[in-house]
Amino acid sequence: MGGISMIDGITIQYTIDNFEIWREQIQIQFYNATNTDTGEIRTKKREHQTVTIFNGKWETFDLEVKEVYNTQSGFKKNYLKIKGSLHKNHFQGTNYLPFNWRDLQTQVHHICKTLLIDPNKARISTIEVGVNIITPFEVTPFLKGNLIDYKGKEFKNYKADRNGFELGSFCDLKQYKVKLYDKGLQNKLSINLMRFETRFLKMQIIKSKGILLLSDLLIFEKVIKLKSLIVKSWSNVLIYDIENIKGLKKNIGSNYELLLNGKNPRHWGSIKGLNRDSYNYQRGKFKDIVLKYGKNYHSIVLELIENEWDNLFINSTNLPLGESTELHNLTLKIKGNNVESDLILVPKRVCLSCGKDISNQKVGSKFCSNRLVGEREAHKCRNINSNYRNNFKKKLEIIQGRGLLFDIIPFFEFNNKQSIAILQS
Repeated sequence: MGGISMIDGITIQYTIDNFEIWREQIQIQFYNATNTDTGEIRTKKREHQTVTIFNGKWETFDLEVKEVYNTQSGFKKNYLKIKGSLHKNHFQGTNYLPFNWRDLQTQVHHICKTLLIDPNKARISTIEVGVNIITPFEVTPFLKGNLIDYKGKEFKNYKADRNGFELGSFCDLKQYKVKLYDKGLQNKLSINLMRFETRFLKMQIIKSKGILLLSDLLIFEKVIKLKSLIVKSWSNVLIYDIENIKGLKKNIGSNYELLLNGKNPRHWGSIKGLNRDSYNYQRGKFKDIVLKYGKNYHSIVLELIENEWDNLFINSTNLPLGESTELHNLTLKIKGNNVESDLILVPKRVCLSCGKDISNQKVGSKFCSNRLVGEREAHKCRNINSNYRNNFKKKLEIIQGRGLLFDIIPFFEFNNKQSIAILQS
């Protein structure tokens, strides 16, 4: 199972010309707060303005429309906010399966086509860039025992849920947030799957890579450059993975004290505030010693991040890195205007039993997956198919067991390839 998830959470801002017409076109219900005593719609009043908030839900996305009415001019503007996960929406609520370049294209176009959004006018205000990687070590013990800090700032732990499950660690900065957590444990998987991501709360850094609008996520050359951001984020994560520090005392001499102090995240925070040059020097020396005598976890994770990101684009486009991707064209009809965009057409595959779309499952799969529909439904799909085959063969064996004057197989009329395969099994 691959571990890529390149773009996950996203917030999209868009201006709607006419809220009532748009709401009727997309057929989604919106709700707003009302005064329980008078039944009046609750609004926020500003100078010469009244603001009304409408909330809705589309698939796994939260929708919010802010209606701003100018009491002087009588002019009204409607601002739409779409918030959710492209990855989760693609897999109907889960985000641990591989989400590649092709999937990203499909999901962006799905949003634009269904919600009548022009991607060239839809602005991205927050975005998550990251990867799910399969590690050679257990994720939770690694996060608790080997993680030190990010850029000299201590990681915080997510609060445990009612079952006592602690997701992982995060570090808040001014423009972005770095997160590491046990995706395998979260989804009860039998593999060591670690999520590492950077959530950009402000778009200054992302904008420097040429990404600001939703249409920018349709451009191969722009999205692939985001790799440098996730690689840089990981390079700023400090870890410690030396097992027997006492045995190194003779080998490293005066640096022994540096190792002891460096294991404490507060140490780095204190020297960074006092002397930046000293901080950089000691941190670099600490990294070198850990790299030489430790388990090399930092380098291993870095290589996994880089390889997974590259494979994401190579496997999805069948093109070497750096070459342009040929995309099919799609024209959306939005409020009478043609909005041209790019679309990759994905062949549709369906379950042989229930007919549900299984295009997102592993290539070669024939029935619904446990991960997507649950074990009970997946088992039911397999049973329907196997029962049909077994019943057909039993009936045929009973007829043939009574003794026949001639072969009856040539006189069967087969409606599908499945029946022919039964006879050949």
